[in-house]
Amino acid sequence: EFPKHPQKMENDSCAPAATEAAEALPDPAVMERTSVQSVLGERDMVSKIVGMTGCVASMMAAQAVCRTWRDFIGQTDDVWKDLAYTKFPRAKLEIAAGINWGAPSVTWKERFLKLDKMKPVILWVDDKPQNVEHLIETIQEEQKSVVFHKGSTREARAWLTSDIGALSPTLKVITDNHRDELDEEGEMQSNFDAGSQLIEWLNVQSQSFHDAQILMFCGAGSLPYVRALKTKYSNVEITVNEGSVLKWVRDA
Repeated sequence: EFPKHPQKMENDSCAPAATEAAEALPDPAVMERTSVQSVLGERDMVSKIVGMTGCVASMMAAQAVCRTWRDFIGQTDDVWKDLAYTKFPRAKLEIAAGINWGAPSVTWKERFLKLDKMKPVILWVDDKPQNVEHLIETIQEEQKSVVFHKGSTREARAWLTSDIGALSPTLKVITDNHRDELDEEGEMQSNFDAGSQLIEWLNVQSQSFHDAQILMFCGAGSLPYVRALKTKYSNVEITVNEGSVLKWVRDA
């Protein structure tokens, strides 16, 4: 039977207080119904018991209760699914259906743990990676972020619909505007609005990334054509300055 409170320890003067504190916590059946709050509140439960008793034995008893609760709810995959949906909202969107989790059958617990271990994620789209390599290195070293570089809009969209990094709630996207890209027929073409089109897709067509922070890092010649994007979308910034890129990554 699922324990409702720590077992009383002989010769432990703190055990009655620990029992009283544990009985004040939610019943496991209630915790199962409110599984997300149960997982997130584990540390608070320990603090509550220890705060009431102030003794080592009671702390050990409290931890035993929390471990039992955690193991109990951990057996239900729907619990981890709800937790993932709460902490990583994109995981419940249609866009997440094509995500490659690295194995044919992955539980929601495994998915949650993968997502929870992710560093801040940046997708950088530029057809001339040699021009931004030094910035990417600086960001990965100083900001402790993971930067994924893609050379075209098509590659960027493929990544956004298949990589778990796209589900990160801290996802940032940096894009240039003018790119030489393959068209639908596989022919290389100059696309002077590639960055603008990607931003439109992120905010509108994808129905999934309107909350991602986006930076247009472009040449001065593109400014007259892209300024309207900043007015149209609150998640878009535009710069031609490398220093501003690094500041945006820190602050956005």
